[in-house]
Amino acid sequence: DSAALIQAADDAATLPVIDRFIDEGDKVILVGPEGAGKSILMQQIAMCIATATPFLGCLTVPKRRRVLYLNAEGKVRDMKKRLKRMSLVIPLTDEGTMTWGFAGNFAIDSPQGRADVEQLIRDHQPEVVVYDPLYMSMLGSLSDEKDARVVQAVFNHWALQYGITQLVPTH
Repeated sequence: DSAALIQAADDAATLPVIDRFIDEGDKVILVGPEGAGKSILMQQIAMCIATATPFLGCLTVPKRRRVLYLNAEGKVRDMKKRLKRMSLVIPLTDEGTMTWGFAGNFAIDSPQGRADVEQLIRDHQPEVVVYDPLYMSMLGSLSDEKDARVVQAVFNHWALQYGITQLVPTH
């Protein structure tokens, strides 16, 4: 029965990135309307993971993890200002746990885009990767099932190949 199956599940197989919220290897997509604050929330999540700071002040982050944050939207100057303000509450150290990538479009559904992101993953060896936002990180459209399946296959491949947890905000 279902209760026995749940009780028999091996909880030791995956470790929490954020207790009761995100586990190792998860692929998390945060969906909301434009301007709802998805990127700000993802930046806060990323900083908490990189610094082992409790998320929302109550969800434990058991250990620091290397985070690669790929920002494909907005101005670099504005992002840096926001991060500086956030670092007053979630202090980032120079231990190499947080890497920010800025680009107009990572196009993870194209061979060159995949190669570029894979090179960043190999160079920085993150445990968590944020692609912000998904619609700017691909050439196709999320409303097209074929395009969405290509992106899903890429994420699945990277999860298996590199063992990364992936966080994705999108509208």
